[in-house]
Amino acid sequence: MSDQDLSKYIPHYGDRLAAVAFCRNSYNPTPGTSRRSQLLERIRANVCAPDSKAVKRAENLEKLKGNKHAKRKVRRVEIGWMNVREKDNDFKQVRTVKGGGTRHVSVDRYTTVREIQEMAESLFFPNGLYKSLKLEDHVRGIRDFSQNKIDQDCTVEDLYEKNKVKMLRLYLYTKRHTQDQGNSTDTHQLTTSEVTGNVAQNFNQVQASEPEVMLSAHTRDEGNEQGIYVVETEDQGNLETQFTRIEQGQEDQGAGVTFVIPEAQDVEMLRNTSTDGEVTVGASLSDSFEMDDTLPWEGSKPKVIIVVRRGNCLADLLAAFIDPNITNKDVYIKRKLPNGKLEDGEGSGVFRDCLSEFWGEFYSKCTLGTDVKTPYLRHEYQVQEWQAIARILVTGWTTVRYFPLLLPLPFLEEALYGTSYSSVTDSFLQYVSKEERKILELALESFESVDKDDLMDVLDAHDCHYLASGDTIAGLVSQLGHKTLVQTPMFVIECWKPILKTLADTLYPQRLVEIMNERVPTPKRVKELLKFPEQMTALQNTVARHLKRYIGESDNIMLRSFLRFCTGAGILFGHHITVQFIETSEFQCRPQAHTCGCYLMLPINYQNYPDLRNDFDLVLRSSIWVMDII
Repeated sequence: MSDQDLSKYIPHYGDRLAAVAFCRNSYNPTPGTSRRSQLLERIRANVCAPDSKAVKRAENLEKLKGNKHAKRKVRRVEIGWMNVREKDNDFKQVRTVKGGGTRHVSVDRYTTVREIQEMAESLFFPNGLYKSLKLEDHVRGIRDFSQNKIDQDCTVEDLYEKNKVKMLRLYLYTKRHTQDQGNSTDTHQLTTSEVTGNVAQNFNQVQASEPEVMLSAHTRDEGNEQGIYVVETEDQGNLETQFTRIEQGQEDQGAGVTFVIPEAQDVEMLRNTSTDGEVTVGASLSDSFEMDDTLPWEGSKPKVIIVVRRGNCLADLLAAFIDPNITNKDVYIKRKLPNGKLEDGEGSGVFRDCLSEFWGEFYSKCTLGTDVKTPYLRHEYQVQEWQAIARILVTGWTTVRYFPLLLPLPFLEEALYGTSYSSVTDSFLQYVSKEERKILELALESFESVDKDDLMDVLDAHDCHYLASGDTIAGLVSQLGHKTLVQTPMFVIECWKPILKTLADTLYPQRLVEIMNERVPTPKRVKELLKFPEQMTALQNTVARHLKRYIGESDNIMLRSFLRFCTGAGILFGHHITVQFIETSEFQCRPQAHTCGCYLMLPINYQNYPDLRNDFDLVLRSSIWVMDII
């Protein structure tokens, strides 16, 4: 009823308002809709409804999936100390009251196990000494909570992802040098130089009695190759007897140190190798230099030393890795120069350099593609050869964190997980030539704008049997990509699957994508790797600016060459490049590097940028550097 009609019955305006208010409060057309019931319904709705803040947090987390910037940059690590008890030759944790205990540290997630070991040694052995124990008198290594050895190049982030623990705990294992171990030239490790480099010294230590040596020598025909000589021994000191038996053709069964030698004359070369003095270049290095070749603990893997000829890396490594048992051994590399001499250099840097040469030769001879390389079927490569390549990939990753970045992601995912997660279209556009890529990208973006004849030529070059249109071009490119990257090399994928299954357990698909993206060198990333001295002179600052400018002006090829010169690997693998400045004569003024410790030695003689650029161009374009540091 309107106010005018109601005024006939209630003349006063205030009475009318009171009546209307009373009627509204008393209105109850259906049961359960009283004011009290309405309040209860509102309370129930508020209690049962999802929390808006929680919904917002969930939405934000969903947006952050796959965003590497949202990851923790700092991880906590617990470090303990395990020392061997001489009476029972068993490791026992050192308690807090005796200088051990558990130390809690916060480190960058890309901190390597090698750096953790240096940190642990400084914590438990301040100034290299704890009471009567000297750090230099002990063999050291890092193990996890299960007492398993850990790769020195493995990062804290990798260990967290692998072990799935809330708090990562690592232990510094120490053991006093025995009398035989006391002759080591490096207190941190027993390097392969004691097996090959110090052969001449070991000859003088041959005992009169017949040593217990087990070895075998055999040859393998490789077409026109001269054969591969494999020497296995458990005695690392009496090499004269070993080589004498090899020359006489005696064969025994054994395990321990294995020599894989491309040619028969290399046996004589190893015999004549001598290291009267250590070769040093530039400033002295710290004790942490070259921590990769650590003395094995009880029950460690046997060693295999592979002699690889420069310029013939692909054939030599294939011949060695055809053996399925090589994945159960610690692999060491010795390089042979074209003049027939063995290089003095050895260690992880030499291994990375050898892998860089191997995959470069593999991309050239056994793949097709532009920015990504798909394996190409060769009639001389059967199951054994392709599986040997897969073993090289696995060994390179587990040993020195080297991964071939030019292999397409869909191909790797099929070999690792049995299915493709990444876009075959994106990888196919990286596979084709740059000219074809422009045409396909224009067709995908605006089909009406592309030249139809050019598009037909591109599709026909990749065996497309359908006429493209604006509605079908995306599907056709995806199909061509799957055929090229997955279906054509399916024989290789099937050969690799049983070998790569060991990586599939630790490299989940998202981690594989991160590895492929993080290790691609860019000028910004390379400059971030440089680690200069904290205090620098004006002249050193000038040379440092020249170096950063050179890196900033380098293209992708020169960046990879620069990384390989400094680290042995043409990719990023999470290790800093320590820059040290040296004083040289004008004749010797050139950049120098130690690949095992990732040290770059720069002369301070460069007065201007063009001189530094010229020297680096000459060094990097040669692409072959003699490893002459022991």
